[in-house]
Amino acid sequence: MSGIAFSDHLSLAVAVRSAYKTYDNEHYVLKGLNLSVPENKIYSLLGPSGCGKTTLLHCLLGRGSLNAGRVVLKYRKISEIGHMPQNVALHKELTISELFLYYGMMFNMDEETVREKSRFLLKFLELPSDQQRVVDSLSGGQQRRVSFALSIFHDPKLLILDEPTVGLDPMLCESIWNMLREMTNHGKTIIITTHYIEEAKGSHMVGIMRRGKLLAEKDPLRLLEELGCEYLEDAFLQLCKEDELISEEADITPDLSYILPDKHSGSQTVNYDTPFSMHRFKAQFTKNLWMLRRALLITLFVLVLPFVQISTFQMATGADPIDLPIAFVNREMPYSNSHCSNLSVNIFSDCFMNETSDVYLSCNMLGTLRRKKLKLIEYPTLDAARRAVVKNDVWALLHFHENFTNHLATRFNDGTSVRNDTIEMANIDTYIDQSNQLLSHFIKTKMLQTYREVMKMAFDTCDLDPSISRLPIKFMDPIYGSENTSFRDYTGPSMLSLTAFYIPVLYTGAMLMFEKDGGLLERIMISGMKFSEIAASHFVIQIVFIVVQNFGSMCLMYTPMFFNSPFEGSVVTTYFLLLAISLVGMLFGFVIALLSKSQTDAAYFGIGCNFLMKFLCGMMWPTQGMNHFLQIFSYFLPITLATDALRSLGSRGWDITHPDILLGFGTTLLWIPILGCTAAFIMKKKSNWFE
Repeated sequence: MSGIAFSDHLSLAVAVRSAYKTYDNEHYVLKGLNLSVPENKIYSLLGPSGCGKTTLLHCLLGRGSLNAGRVVLKYRKISEIGHMPQNVALHKELTISELFLYYGMMFNMDEETVREKSRFLLKFLELPSDQQRVVDSLSGGQQRRVSFALSIFHDPKLLILDEPTVGLDPMLCESIWNMLREMTNHGKTIIITTHYIEEAKGSHMVGIMRRGKLLAEKDPLRLLEELGCEYLEDAFLQLCKEDELISEEADITPDLSYILPDKHSGSQTVNYDTPFSMHRFKAQFTKNLWMLRRALLITLFVLVLPFVQISTFQMATGADPIDLPIAFVNREMPYSNSHCSNLSVNIFSDCFMNETSDVYLSCNMLGTLRRKKLKLIEYPTLDAARRAVVKNDVWALLHFHENFTNHLATRFNDGTSVRNDTIEMANIDTYIDQSNQLLSHFIKTKMLQTYREVMKMAFDTCDLDPSISRLPIKFMDPIYGSENTSFRDYTGPSMLSLTAFYIPVLYTGAMLMFEKDGGLLERIMISGMKFSEIAASHFVIQIVFIVVQNFGSMCLMYTPMFFNSPFEGSVVTTYFLLLAISLVGMLFGFVIALLSKSQTDAAYFGIGCNFLMKFLCGMMWPTQGMNHFLQIFSYFLPITLATDALRSLGSRGWDITHPDILLGFGTTLLWIPILGCTAAFIMKKKSNWFE
């Protein structure tokens, strides 16, 4: 295309006609703006903050669309456009040479060309000769010069520079302007926005913007001559005052509702519709590796975080409490522990049911409780022991009545004729602090275990069947699991599932938000990088993390060398289920990053979802105990049924053909297209998702 036929006497590189832009259908950022940028010229766009300059540049670059009007560029290929944003938008963890190589690979430049360009720009822009300097160690002015160097690195035909000389010394500014003028002699067109109004005299044309309109568009010297001003700043102020008078009389924005739907359809901006490119993928992948190497401590932290979480969880939960203080009052023996100690050796030398027996079952029960690592504390009276429970000095109180053993023997001997007072005296009165459900349940369990063990030994001594003393409920060998299944065995698969899901969410969301926050993502996408290339490069690195982390997590959880949790199922099936959970987590991290405007937003979103998953996936409590509607809702979450499947794989040994395992896989895999489509929908509907 030889030029844009908006003018009879100018060949234009950029033309904007009747441009209107609004974000709320009430206040217009651009109001019927017309702009013409001649080829091979420097065009300075001047205007106060908020006048619409940045919005106009976004529309020129195709990162935003007009509500009405047209934007036409002569140069529409990504390789023909160079852009320097107002903020430096640099990967500050990289070195200067790595940044140049990154952008060189992005534009498919060979290494020799990259080296030549790097040497020239370092010298011309007075940057440190040491290309291994990390960008973050450079001064603010040096970083702006690096940013400028990247915008011209690939030799574009159209340069759009937003405040390129901010923070630079006057001598360097003059050198840059001389370079820009020289570039126009070699077929380059340059659009500059600047706050330094006087330096715009060096441009071929200036456009003065105010309130979304172009007040003037002329050669700067001709503009000064027409307005009778010596300085461009005076001309700028004079035009603003004239516009103010006009605006006071009538500042009416026309009703464009009838033309908004299709008036921008003729715009011809930068063509970002390019296929997936291996050289851009390679650039992004290489850059990600450099970033991981540069932040080695963070990389190692993310890598070992699942192992730390699982190890901490396994060591902190599920074990029986040790030295739990329990009060007792034993009226069967005098007030002294030594009496029971002296009798404990021969405690079953005789049958406790004989009238002449000197067996004291209370002593044997207390001894058995001590062996279960409970800390027994004797009190002289029942009132003193009760006060200890009230003061939280102890968690429970055991009270043995006088002649406890004799009354218990009478209860068994007399059967149906036993008196009520005998039954009462044969009881062990137990007072428990029920404020802690887990500890109270633990104490009750230990008491029942102790009673069964002691009575079995006692009845064996009497040559009687121990089943006489049991409750009329006989628990047979478990169909699945073991009699010693702990709370840790139940919650372990939940922790494994939650870790496999949430760590990819954390890493993926953090990496994308890091680039969004600094304007890095917007800059590289204007340079041609596609989201598919960003996602693919991230996926390759993340999948390595996931493979290592899930393998290590399973080893920690299930091997005898470490925590040896019950595992009866298929290692391969379990591993692939964890991989599926991790893939869903990675996609969920992408969605969070697309929806969030800042790292703070993403952090709140991620933490909230983490708690939601933790409470609803069955980790803290079985889903069967939830509110009915909440239970149904939990089944639609990504990891609830997958967690049940992991639990069944470990404790029940089911294989992938079992319906519950298939359901766990199915619901997890179903979330992959759901989240993928959600991400695509967000990118389509939210044009500024990368900001």
